Amino acid sequence: MISFMDHNFKEVTLDEGEILFKKDTKCDYCYIVRTGHIACFSLSSDKRVVPIFSVKDSGLVGEDCIFSEEPTHQYNAIALCKSILIKIPRKDVMLYLNEAGDWMKNILFDLSDKVSNTSEVVIEHKIVDERLNGGELFSDEEQKILLKVIS
Repeated sequence: MISFMDHNFKEVTLDEGEILFKKDTKCDYCYIVRTGHIACFSLSSDKRVVPIFSVKDSGLVGEDCIFSEEPTHQYNAIALCKSILIKIPRKDVMLYLNEAGDWMKNILFDLSDKVSNTSEVVIEHKIVDERLNGGELFSDEEQKILLKVIS
């Protein structure tokens, strides 16, 4: 069995306002957030910030395209403060999943597809709800940072 602990994954440090990735850019990695705050969002057609989710001090970002087998990211990810992440190559995630068995891969791919479909509806209808963003909405200040960086 392959263990993630056997790999020397690289750490990535982002400063406030730094882009981890943009929507529709090539997806070669997912990231484990060790410390910091990563805002994951999309922009509506009228350029409003639509929160997808937020990760503070622990969690996974960028897995959407890997588990859905899409070539590009489905949302934007930007650091809202200095953040340290562990960068995991797509090929290593897939190698691990292939070792774990088809049932694990099927579950993750199915869940990813359901989340992706829900995200599309949220963005299309410009739904902003604190339940989508870890129990909090982006503040006006955070939205200004996100809009400035992504524009």
